Amino acid sequence: SNAPRIAIEVKLSSAPTPTPGFHIACADLGVERRFLVHPGNDVYSRRDGTVVVGLRELAQQLHDGTA
Repeated sequence: SNAPRIAIEVKLSSAPTPTPGFHIACADLGVERRFLVHPGNDVYSRRDGTVVVGLRELAQQLHDGTA
C-alpha cells in the first residue's frame, strides 16, 4: 500500500488536542500510527489511538524504528 505509515501534528500547548482535519486526513489516507507532538516530555495514548509525545522522544522512536 502507498498509504503513509504515520501522521504527525505539532502543537505548542502542554495539553494538546488534535484538530478535526488531522482525524479526517488520517482516516482518508489510512494512516497506521498517529502522533501529536507537544513541548513536554509526557508520552500517553488518547482514546482515539493518537500517541501524544514530546519531540525528542518521537525523534528517538523514529530513529530507532519503534514509532
